Amino acid sequence: MSRSEYPQYDVIIVGSGPAGISTAINVVKHMPSLQDHVLVLEKQKHPRKKLCGGGLSQYAMCLLRHLDIKMDMPSIKLKRTRIVMNSNEYSESVAVQSAELCTVMREEFDEALVRSARSLGIEVIEEEPAVSLSFRDDAVVVTTLKRDLATRVLVGADGAISTIRRALHQKLGVRGKRNTCSAIRFMEKVDSSVTPEHKNLEAVMDFSCTFRNGIRGYAWSFPVITQGQAWLNTGVNGFNILQKREKSLKATLEDFLASKGISMDESRLEENPIRWFHPSSIFSANRVLLVGDAAGVDPLWGEGISFSLAYGQVAAKAILRGFENNDFSFSTYKEQLLEHELGKALMNRLQLADKLYRSRRPDNMSELMMSVLSSRYSTPMDF
Repeated sequence: MSRSEYPQYDVIIVGSGPAGISTAINVVKHMPSLQDHVLVLEKQKHPRKKLCGGGLSQYAMCLLRHLDIKMDMPSIKLKRTRIVMNSNEYSESVAVQSAELCTVMREEFDEALVRSARSLGIEVIEEEPAVSLSFRDDAVVVTTLKRDLATRVLVGADGAISTIRRALHQKLGVRGKRNTCSAIRFMEKVDSSVTPEHKNLEAVMDFSCTFRNGIRGYAWSFPVITQGQAWLNTGVNGFNILQKREKSLKATLEDFLASKGISMDESRLEENPIRWFHPSSIFSANRVLLVGDAAGVDPLWGEGISFSLAYGQVAAKAILRGFENNDFSFSTYKEQLLEHELGKALMNRLQLADKLYRSRRPDNMSELMMSVLSSRYSTPMDF
């Protein structure tokens, strides 16, 4: 079949999370003529499960305002974040004022993003996963379970285990960088009048329970509301797990929950990888861009929402420049990422993560933690 026989689009985005929807909205906002020629494909149906703490930072809120997206789902505005850290030398718990930090259920948040995209006339098709790609000089052909589609530009926004990323590596004949880590989540209904996170309107990020077990990451406990019911969104991630660790992520989370008087039901445990940013990764090829988790998010906190929204800005700018110049090589996309505030923030957090997570026993934990805390919030990014 020739390209002319396929349904044709100017931009196909695979994945309808924050990175994919941000890319679509930014493209349409700045080049309205593309509105009817942008397609977002989603393999699942919203609301779909997504392992995430659900924290929206000040940075994320600024980016949402930039996209004119209103939060029409339940949320909790927090007063503070409690950081718990210890080593052999000291134990410390630091409360940080949460400037415009709020929590949401990620499933509801992603569904709201899709509603916003559709309200702008952007076509979002659910339950149609991309399964393979064919690369041509004038197009990329996306094969789904239902049909073949041709596009001038393809954006991979399909998560840490990205089909587009894998196909890109196969096309380029390179092995992907092993920059993924594990994360697990457990949700528990609670009484908001007695549960400290709800009562005090605080998020907890505890490094002590992970570090002492040889896991370089942290446990989180965020208060959330869904369908009028108070829940605790809890979990553990491990960016660098030492070989001689005492406990697994699951056992560490079980202990963390036990300290809160919660018994973990393993049947409700969720697990998912996180792909963190590294500048040596592949981010683009001819007619193809990667964004969000497919490209790599925050390697320090695992923060995905805000960085994914920001990827949409950078990718959209590269796409618009491609249409203006009729050049879809995207040969300078990595350079644009690194020069943008997004790339600078990611590089800063990568350096801090390297100091925090790679050292077996950091000697300057207190000083290092102050640097980490000062990086918790980023300034808004301009398009």
